[in-house]
Amino acid sequence: MNVTTAIVLDKRRRLNNKTFPVKIRVTFKRKFKRYSTGISMTEVEFEKTMGRSPRGVYKDYNLELKHLESQIVTIISEIDTFSFEIFEKKFLRRNIDSFSIFEMFEVKMGELKRKEQLGTYNTYKYSLKSLKEFHPSKNLYVNDITVRFLGDYERWMLSRGRSLTSIGIYLRCLRSVYNLSVEESQLTSFVSPFGNKKYKIPAPQNIKKSLSIKELKLLYDYKPVEGSSEQKYRDIWFFSYLCNGMNIKDICLLQYKNIQGDHIYFYRKKTINSIRNSKPIDVVIIDEIRAILKRWATPNDNPDSYVFPFITHDMDAQKIMATVKQVTKMTNKYIRIIASKVGINKPISTYWARHSFATVLMRPNVGTEFIREQLGHKSLSTTENYLGSFEDDAKREIANKLLEF
Repeated sequence: MNVTTAIVLDKRRRLNNKTFPVKIRVTFKRKFKRYSTGISMTEVEFEKTMGRSPRGVYKDYNLELKHLESQIVTIISEIDTFSFEIFEKKFLRRNIDSFSIFEMFEVKMGELKRKEQLGTYNTYKYSLKSLKEFHPSKNLYVNDITVRFLGDYERWMLSRGRSLTSIGIYLRCLRSVYNLSVEESQLTSFVSPFGNKKYKIPAPQNIKKSLSIKELKLLYDYKPVEGSSEQKYRDIWFFSYLCNGMNIKDICLLQYKNIQGDHIYFYRKKTINSIRNSKPIDVVIIDEIRAILKRWATPNDNPDSYVFPFITHDMDAQKIMATVKQVTKMTNKYIRIIASKVGINKPISTYWARHSFATVLMRPNVGTEFIREQLGHKSLSTTENYLGSFEDDAKREIANKLLEF
């Protein structure tokens, strides 16, 4: 039985603090797996730790890692006929504390930051902060995540006034990191506490955020002062509504190359990293969309230029995120001012444009498959909860129904 071990720096995933996890690699019959030690280091720190004569703190790390490796060698020696499955069962019982949830949060956040998915990064950051407030110990391990732990955590958040929506978001982050921890550890013995007949993440019933035909007509018929901020952000709201519920980030990042003839083709930035082989969303440019573009688009022949004057190419990801937030804030501010003026007493926001698009299309008996395609949803169930192959003339006819007040 030729089983070998080695202490390695796992450089596949860099943590948010610029370090890499240190792992014990076990190799058997040319197949290897890496097992977490709960320690992370930079490349320089790892070299100093594993060098010929480590000193100070690096000597302490060296001794700790050699001790962990020795434990693994001992476990291997106790197995008559080695297999990773048998080894993992024994290793899991002795070394369960090495699989750190907090560490894997840092891994996930590091990946999101490198992909410039800063909105999602912040969601995980706040989720981790909440978890550390609930569990103030130095670390949290995979075996700590039980049905009881999750229930206690949910009740703790409720007692502090968290909404079910926020609780659901934080727990989905935890579930994602839990699954990543199990995957990274390559241990198969864990039984997930999430799922049916176990702990179920709260899923509050969606509050309908769509406007009636009458309310849409009131907003549309309102005449703001030409060139005013009120007109600008009212137009942005209706641009979202008419462009298949396009969200504000996608509006800000819209480029001239997305406009091809009488169509706008774009991918939702929110889902572009999660849905493989996704089709671009196809928006038919009707007269009102064209009028909004004429009023506010920045004239430019460069296909890579941004259509609206919000984003510039010299902005980094953080500046883009801040700009999108500001445009969203201003759109919400002015659409609510207009709503108040025309007698609509609802907290209208940019989300309402997307919901209203789907709801209005349902009224003339447009199929949910078409709406799913136009919204860019992955499945029909998503469309039905929230709420191609179609000819251009049919798309244009359906698009024009959005203004049939």
